[in-house]
Amino acid sequence: GKTFQWHGVDFKYWPADGKSDHLVRGLAAQRGASWHEYDRLSRSVLYPQQAGESYIESHVGSGRRKDLRRCMRRLTEIGPVTWTFQGGGSFDEGSVDRFLELEQAGWKGEQRDALASDGRDEQFFREMVRGFAGAGRALFCELRVGERVVSSTSNFISGRAGFAFKIGWHPDFAKMSPGILTEVELIRQAPSLLGQLDFVDSGAAQGSYLDELWGGRRLVSKAILATSSMGRATLGALDIGRQLKGRLFGGTPSTKPVGAV
Repeated sequence: GKTFQWHGVDFKYWPADGKSDHLVRGLAAQRGASWHEYDRLSRSVLYPQQAGESYIESHVGSGRRKDLRRCMRRLTEIGPVTWTFQGGGSFDEGSVDRFLELEQAGWKGEQRDALASDGRDEQFFREMVRGFAGAGRALFCELRVGERVVSSTSNFISGRAGFAFKIGWHPDFAKMSPGILTEVELIRQAPSLLGQLDFVDSGAAQGSYLDELWGGRRLVSKAILATSSMGRATLGALDIGRQLKGRLFGGTPSTKPVGAV
């Protein structure tokens, strides 16, 4: 039947440019639900098969490349710089510890927004990594100066898509942009290491540093699936509220419906 036990689901980041979007809209109509999209944004992605050295030269400005070369030279003055990639069947549990330590060492730790700041978040992350790593779908990239890891990124694979999760770097090396250098090297190595993936989603907000590095874009939306009369009534009230806000404050609301079924 068409009876639901809940009034709706709020999707914060829904892929708006793929088959799943058409599927959920069709199912919503069939089941008597209402699909209501209230915002849409563009998110940076990397297409591994298109990446490599030539990609860096064409997508990263000359001034930025010069600055990154300067940062790399400063790191090499401290010690030999190496970049490592962990994924597939072999996985070092120590990489999780190093990542958590680096994320905690920076501003996220100061603001208690790092994973290690909350024992429950840390436990969830470790369990998630363990599960993905068991299926060969957890990826960590590390930048070392000598034997010291100065930057680490955590990433995961679902199907034929990769998803950047979080990054950590040591504040003592912040002026040398170790996090960005780690990402640039991933771009350089992506064709051989991630060539089996269709894309890697940055998961980053618009205007992040990855917008500068990753030239690909995909559309994601914020939407509500209303599954009851109460849910649909709530959507109607939200629409009226946004319209009134626009009239009262002399402009269009910051978020507004793009399309609905």
